[in-house]
Formats: sequence, structure tokens, C-alpha cells
Amino acid sequence: MGSLWPTCSTRGNRFTSKEANRLLGRTGEFWQSEYLDRYMRDAGHYAAVIAYIEENPVKAGLATLKTDWPWSSARFRHPGSAGVPPAG
Repeated sequence: MGSLWPTCSTRGNRFTSKEANRLLGRTGEFWQSEYLDRYMRDAGHYAAVIAYIEENPVKAGLATLKTDWPWSSARFRHPGSAGVPPAG
């Protein structure tokens, strides 16, 4: 599967971008140029990517803590935050 993934991913993105542009009545680039899919190598890599994503609102100055951002999974993954009651 490893060698087929880039081909399948590219074809899927191409289809999605054409369909989205059609629905929106647009033409041209749909994805940002730095957009890319990432294959998760293992559980550690997956955890690192989640941590990176959850810190983005903090880095952008949109939240003080990652658990403060209302659309973040961090609210539900970290005990004691707004989305998860403390254990006890």
C-alpha cells in the first residue's frame, strides 16, 4: 500500500478539487500550494501531529491555551479542560 498511496491521494485530491470548484462555480487552484497528505508512520508520529495541530491556535494568537480553542480536539483530550471533567 505504501507505494500506491501517493497515486491514490493525488487522484483523490484532483477529483475533490474539481468537484469543489464545480459546486462553487470556480476554476483554478483549490488547494493551497503547501497542502500535502501525510502518511502516519506509527502511534508516536500520529501523537506528534495531533500535538502540532492543537498548538496552532495558540501560535496564531487565537487562544492562550490549546484547550481554550472551541474547535480543538484538545478540549476533549486533556482532563480538566472545558470539555473533560477532572478525574476523581
